[in-house]
Amino acid sequence: MLSPFGTSRTSWIFVAAWVLVVLLYFGVLDWSPVRGFVDGLAGQPGVEELFRGSWAGTATAKAVAFVTFFLAPLVLLVAIFVVQFALAIGAGLLGWLRLPEGVRRVIVLAILVGAAWLFNDHWLPQLQFGAGVVARSLLLAMR
Repeated sequence: MLSPFGTSRTSWIFVAAWVLVVLLYFGVLDWSPVRGFVDGLAGQPGVEELFRGSWAGTATAKAVAFVTFFLAPLVLLVAIFVVQFALAIGAGLLGWLRLPEGVRRVIVLAILVGAAWLFNDHWLPQLQFGAGVVARSLLLAMR
């Protein structure tokens, strides 16, 4: 079948993303739930005072927003590699169970998710603070 976009999944995702952007731009879709979530992150007690002041605060907020968007794909890629590495090593260590590789990976993934849930009070507040800093910088950079 011939079409202007081809038949690949990537091109259809790209077209869908642009349609979403156009619908948001013209106000067909409501952006307020996302805006409320970002405002909630930016309004955290420790984050609210950041980037206050003169033009230097706005410049710092724009720098944080730029660096976040520039480095976020790299951080996401490293996180995926770390999880894949842990799954491969853990599945290899569970070889004595004589289970298929996929089952051993699911066991290791369940252990990793359980450990993350068990220790979420150690990493979740820092993650929320970091997300609040990024949200605050984005709100100030978009002004």
